[in-house]
Amino acid sequence: MDIMLLETYDKYAAYNIINRIVPITTIKRDDDRCISCKKCDTFCPMDIKISKHKMIAGKDCLGCYACVAPGNCPAKVNAMELSFFGRTVNPLIFGISAMIFYYTLTCILIIL
Repeated sequence: MDIMLLETYDKYAAYNIINRIVPITTIKRDDDRCISCKKCDTFCPMDIKISKHKMIAGKDCLGCYACVAPGNCPAKVNAMELSFFGRTVNPLIFGISAMIFYYTLTCILIIL
């Protein structure tokens, strides 16, 4: 693994531990709609074989959600989805919201 990937992995280590115990976010693949193109596998920086799992929660997933980004799964298939506490969410909106929350919380902790 290169240094950048290791730094990113360390950054998300606490998230992964929590997400393994209580699945806050899950990536789901619909077997019925999946055409086994394995395109989702190519986007994972952790080399998780997403096409072999129905659901990923933790399992060394960094939470980049590249596999569920619009356009990464063939449009007519759309077999991938991101869930937050069991509810399907838009990956882009979720990512932006998570970053805003993270930076707001960081600023509050710095002020205190």
